[in-house]
Amino acid sequence: MKLCCNGFNLFGQLQVQAPIIYELTPVFQFEVINKIFINQTYSLLVTNDKSLIYYKKGVVDITSVIGKDFLKITCSDDRILFIDETKQVNIIELGNFMNKKIIYEKCVKDISIGSKITILYMLDGGLINVPQPLNFHCNRICDIKSGKEHCLLLDEEGNVYSMGAGSRGQLGHGKLDYESNPLLIEALAGIKIKKIATGGWHSCAVSQDGDLYVWGWNSNGQLGLGKKNDEAGYVSAMATPHVVDFFDDTLNCLLVSCGSRHTIIFLDNRQLYGCGWNKYHQLSKEDNENYYELTHLHNFENDNVLDLQCGPWNSAVLCK
Repeated sequence: MKLCCNGFNLFGQLQVQAPIIYELTPVFQFEVINKIFINQTYSLLVTNDKSLIYYKKGVVDITSVIGKDFLKITCSDDRILFIDETKQVNIIELGNFMNKKIIYEKCVKDISIGSKITILYMLDGGLINVPQPLNFHCNRICDIKSGKEHCLLLDEEGNVYSMGAGSRGQLGHGKLDYESNPLLIEALAGIKIKKIATGGWHSCAVSQDGDLYVWGWNSNGQLGLGKKNDEAGYVSAMATPHVVDFFDDTLNCLLVSCGSRHTIIFLDNRQLYGCGWNKYHQLSKEDNENYYELTHLHNFENDNVLDLQCGPWNSAVLCK
């Protein structure tokens, strides 16, 4: 199993010495990689046996700090959060790797974190935007993704809810308001969504039929709508989900991931495409700073692509 990465690497978070990786390059190779988190200054790798490897200009095994009994784990650039075997949240402050346990009256089922938002999904279906309990209850939430200031939730029926900051249209409700509690995205109602992704201030969803829906900030073309910012018809913020037209109507989207201002997708022709900001070559080795439409990035026809994962200014493809 290998993880191919490119983009920003000034802090050595991608295990190699070059400050920028210009092309998708295998950088992590383990027998089984269960999860990879790429942040601004470090990466965290979860292996098959739940070992935790921290990369930042060196390699540190932090398994002894957290242990292997955690149920869920996530992180931001300054902390790691995990749910322990008692179904409570623990916080590791990366300045000292000290473990602080937070006790809630109810058990925690899932967690998601952005730079300005931390969401806890409780076992009883409730939701907390730390430290505030929210007016929301659903026992069928199966995925949670957070951007810098907003959050998407996906339920088992394929419905998508959003909450948090909406100033760049990232909530998908057709307006730019802040939403304190999750609201159903009406524009996606009746469309069974199977995957969600959040960038810094944009959002994506993949339907059961393989369609890609995008909304939110489009400053660098991260929505892949095709119009440059100096052309007529350019939209800087798309407040309602918009389906992306692929160059071939027979193609379906399988996977999607978002960085701070870029998006990558994997289609069923086994090719990787992307759009958005490319200053650190998180998309392509070419010197184009922005890609305003989906652009071919890499051929994976000889690999079994399992997942995509973007850091703020990085892209990663997990292959077997």
